[in-house]
Amino acid sequence: MADDRKRRKGVPPVLSMEQAIGYAEKIYRGAGSQPISHEDLATIFGNAQSSSSFILKSAALKTYGLLSKGEDETSSLTPLAIKLFAANSATEEAAARLEIFRNPQPFAGLHNAFAGQVLPEAKYLINELKKPGDISPDFYEEWAKRFQSEGRYAGIIYNDPRNRAAVRRMAGPSPVGIDKKPEEEEPPPKPPAISPIPPKEEPQEDEYKIPTPSGLIKLYVPKGCAAEDIEVARGLLELISKRLAKT
Repeated sequence: MADDRKRRKGVPPVLSMEQAIGYAEKIYRGAGSQPISHEDLATIFGNAQSSSSFILKSAALKTYGLLSKGEDETSSLTPLAIKLFAANSATEEAAARLEIFRNPQPFAGLHNAFAGQVLPEAKYLINELKKPGDISPDFYEEWAKRFQSEGRYAGIIYNDPRNRAAVRRMAGPSPVGIDKKPEEEEPPPKPPAISPIPPKEEPQEDEYKIPTPSGLIKLYVPKGCAAEDIEVARGLLELISKRLAKT
């Protein structure tokens, strides 16, 4: 099975982003930014140094940009990995996670295509994966599925105010912190209840009138609208524009 995967193009890493970061964190706690011997690395992986599992796990960490090969049978964490674990703020950590998430090229391509939009169905993700021609068809579905699950972990995919999965342009908070075990993860907060608009109050929306060749377009934007909501709306407008251009 492993040999068959090697012969095909665009093989997904054997580790998820969360698993890869977990191994990298163990390396960081033991060696920091210093080189680590492959013998010690094998102990962290729990696999013999000569095994295919050791090779595939090392390759996965390299795919995410967390590990680089050194000299004399050693490897070291990359500056990106150090930036993640030594982050001084949630913003720095989120930026590092975004970079790690985008290191596998299929994830970067999908993020470029759908950032600022509602997450489309899997078939549209697969159509985008087909364009570069550097992934074997056997892996389309796996990459599409992992874009959604790992995007959640990386803070790239979130639920918008209408509870729809959407893709951020920039990373937000990750649902699982570096030191937090998955089983300790708190349930996601429930979306805030929508309170009815009290009668005879000031308008809750700003109205924008935009003259166009086809007539006047009115846009209603809720007061206090978040920047992320505007990003999602802009993505939807771009999608509508593309569809209208095809008709």
